[in-house]
Amino acid sequence: MIRNLVAIVALSSAVAAFGDDKEKDAVREKLFAAKVAYDKEMRQFRKQVEEWFDKREDAARRAGDKKALDQVKEERKHYEDDGELPKSTPATIAQRQSRAKKALESAYTEAIKAYTKAGKDELASAVEKEWESIRQNDANTWAALFPPGTYAQSYNEGTRASIEFSKDGTFTRIRDGKRSEGKILFVDGKLLLKCEHFVEVWALVDGEVRIDHWSPPGNYPNGILTAKGTAVRAKK
Repeated sequence: MIRNLVAIVALSSAVAAFGDDKEKDAVREKLFAAKVAYDKEMRQFRKQVEEWFDKREDAARRAGDKKALDQVKEERKHYEDDGELPKSTPATIAQRQSRAKKALESAYTEAIKAYTKAGKDELASAVEKEWESIRQNDANTWAALFPPGTYAQSYNEGTRASIEFSKDGTFTRIRDGKRSEGKILFVDGKLLLKCEHFVEVWALVDGEVRIDHWSPPGNYPNGILTAKGTAVRAKK
């Protein structure tokens, strides 16, 4: 999935996105430069991840620790298949991807704004459509830090819940028999979960998932925080 997203960005054609206009277009050129920078950053990210896996595998082999070696192999396979990084991934690596994506998103937002101000509505719509295509096909933006699956939630007021993240960017949460469904957003390296019953922000702090919870959702972000909690991903 990571490779697919990079390919979409790196190979997206100026002609496909912006038409056949051959005139110099500063907005288009700036956006193209942002795509190139993103592709470069993601290549470095993938290289860093592979080197980290290699280092762990070498250490396990030198120690003759088959259990550790099998774990590294399994985690590498999950990463290669689904873009899923293990919880032990250093933050300097795990957060690199989200920073790159945020910079790319900012570039698209600025291009749409610039074309709109210039009265070039067709170009603004084309850029918007391209970004939406990238966003919808990129599960790894959030999944690299918060892998899809089921999580057990515990809150400071004593309540518990179970929540499942799907690869399509949606979630289903069950608490006291009450089912809530919503969308997963990724903002500044944190998950933003929104539905008709609540809003939650998930953040990784020292390897632990910390939760801020607002209910009703209208209280987010400036209203009183309803609860704080933690989440632990269930073993497969």
